[in-house]
Amino acid sequence: LTEHFPPIQIVAETTDLENARNALEESQPDLALLNIDSEGPNSLDLLREFKKEGKLHFDIVFLCEQPHFDLAVQALEFAALDFVVKPVHPDALEKAIQTALHSYKNRTLVRNKLEDLFQLNPKINDSEALCIPLLKGELAFVSFHEIAYLESQTEVTRIQLQSGDNILAMRNIGYFEKI
Repeated sequence: LTEHFPPIQIVAETTDLENARNALEESQPDLALLNIDSEGPNSLDLLREFKKEGKLHFDIVFLCEQPHFDLAVQALEFAALDFVVKPVHPDALEKAIQTALHSYKNRTLVRNKLEDLFQLNPKINDSEALCIPLLKGELAFVSFHEIAYLESQTEVTRIQLQSGDNILAMRNIGYFEKI
C-alpha cells in the first residue's frame, strides 16, 4: 500500500478483533481495510459495536475471501467505500484506494470550509443561534432572541424577526419544531 499509494500511512495491522478494536480506538484512522470472514465474529460485528458507541468515524474498505452477497449487503450498513474480493487484484485495490483518497479530500474540503464559515460569522458559534437553510443552499444564522415567530407555509417556513424582517426557510415547520 505505502509503495503504490504514498499518501497512505499504515498506523496499525492486526489479525484478531480485540487488537483491531484497540488499534482503531488508539490510532483513529481515516480509513480501515477490514477483512470479513463468513464464520464466527468478524469485523462487521466490531463495526456494529463502534456504531452503537458513536466511534465509527472512518472510511471502510472491506476485503473478503470469496464473494458473499449477504456480507456485501451487511457491509453497506456501514457505507463502505468498496468491497474487494481476495485474492486482491491490484486494479481493484487501486480503485478502492482512489475512492478512499477522494473521500478524504472531500471531507477535508468540507471541514476547511466549515472552519472558514465559523471564522466569518460569530453567530455560528453561539449556542443560542439557529442555522436556517435558505434558497440555493445558502445558510442564515439567527439568534433565537431575534425571532418573533415562525409561520408554516406548507413546504417552507416564514421566520418573522423582531426587527420586522422575515426569512423564508427551505424547511417545513416540523424541522424547526424538532430544534
